[in-house]
Amino acid sequence: MVADNLSARDMHDRLQNDTKIQDQQERCKLYTDMFLSGFHGSSFADLKSFDNGLCQ
Repeated sequence: MVADNLSARDMHDRLQNDTKIQDQQERCKLYTDMFLSGFHGSSFADLKSFDNGLCQ
């Protein structure tokens, strides 16, 4: 468990830069699950900027 207070931008950056995630499809699924499902389609999701638009 992480005790840090993370902003949506922090979570976005950590997911995008996580070197343990090698599969692009998995990275996109995690992003979608976190930002579209987890925040119920919130304005935090930005698929165009995430991974240079590779998740569109």
